Amino acid sequence: MADITIGTVNGLVTATSGNQLINVQPGMTLPDGAQLNVPSGASVQVSMPGCSASVGPGSVAMTLSACQTIQAAGGTGGGSNLNPYIIGGAGLGLLAWNVNRNRSGTPAPAPAPAVTPAPAPAPTPVVTITPTPTPTPRPSNS
Repeated sequence: MADITIGTVNGLVTATSGNQLINVQPGMTLPDGAQLNVPSGASVQVSMPGCSASVGPGSVAMTLSACQTIQAAGGTGGGSNLNPYIIGGAGLGLLAWNVNRNRSGTPAPAPAPAVTPAPAPAPTPVVTITPTPTPTPRPSNS
């Protein structure tokens, strides 16, 4: 892994490395794998051992392999500004498919039946039984 040396910069080009956003300046070095963000109408010349290329509009994680791919394409390639649109379009497509599926008669799953707790049993009444007192016989007066 080799550092990236920045040559000519046309326009405002930024790079993201780790958690830092950097304005790219001629003569600076960036670590291998830094994300170059080149807006429309801008370009940046990069070089590293084994490669030198002009990166055009787009976003690209600059590695030796990416540099060589850009160089092989004529030296003006960059990443694609279409990536967010492709992802967004795919998301909208899935949303439309799901809405259409729900409208086309595919029933939605039935809601789970409500669970009603069983009523508590009525308390058993407490009955106190008191024996009836037996009357005591009285002596007769005869």
